Parts: sequence; structure tokens; C-alpha cells
Amino acid sequence: MQNGVRFLIFSFLAMASAAFIGVNDLTAEYRYKDRKPDQVKALGTETLIEAMHSLKLDCESQAERFQIEQAHLQISGPFCDKQHSQVSISNMTNGFEGTTFAVNGTQFVSDYLYLDPGANQLRITYGSGSRQQVQDLVVFRTSKQPAN
Repeated sequence: MQNGVRFLIFSFLAMASAAFIGVNDLTAEYRYKDRKPDQVKALGTETLIEAMHSLKLDCESQAERFQIEQAHLQISGPFCDKQHSQVSISNMTNGFEGTTFAVNGTQFVSDYLYLDPGANQLRITYGSGSRQQVQDLVVFRTSKQPAN
């Protein structure tokens, strides 16, 4: 008799759960039934790739001026001096502070920094406290030329 009661309780709970899940699905369907695909601007993979640029610095690089068309820039490079394990990147033009990440303890990579159209003064600071080295870069963001 006890097994029969357990079976009935289990069956009732299973049916109640299924009904509850079904009601939630109907609620979600009702909530979004009026949504149109054109209400959301989707960016395709090609659009995202075109909007971003990666700049790889090396220890010998003396270039301080770069020209790109993209609105977002990611900077990466090695810690040239083993004592420098901290890197900070700032866009002095628009005040954007980048986030940097150490990769394998020997290199760094930044998130994508937003660039204003025209000249962007970037400051890369290696190290912290009294042991800082600063590198200034100018990245000029140009407009894409229309295709003929």
C-alpha cells in the first residue's frame, strides 16, 4: 500500500512540474509574440571583425604613430623587462582606461580600446610605483573610403 501512495505522490508532482514548465513556456511565447526581427540591429561576424584591430608591439619597436580605420583597438606585446608585470593603457584623448591581462607571465593583452575619429593619444605604462616606464603612441583613426 505504501508503494502505491508513493507512486501517486510522485506522479502528481511530475504532472504539476510539467504543467508549470508548460505555463512558463506559454508566458515567454506570449511576451515575445509582438517582437519583430528588425527591432534588433544584429552585427554579423564580418561587421565585428571590421570594427576591431589588433596591434602587436615588440621590444624593438620604436614606432609611435599608427593609422587604422577601425573604432576599437586591442594592444598586445611582451613584458620586455622581466621586472614589469603590470601594464596599464589609457586613451588620453577620450579618457578610456583599458584593462590588461597577463598571458603566460611573459606577455600582456588589452581589451578593445575605443578610438575617437582622428588622433588618439595612447599612454602605455609598464610597471608601478617608482619603477614605471611610459610609452606614448598616437593612433590615427581614419574613415573608410567608399568603394568606387
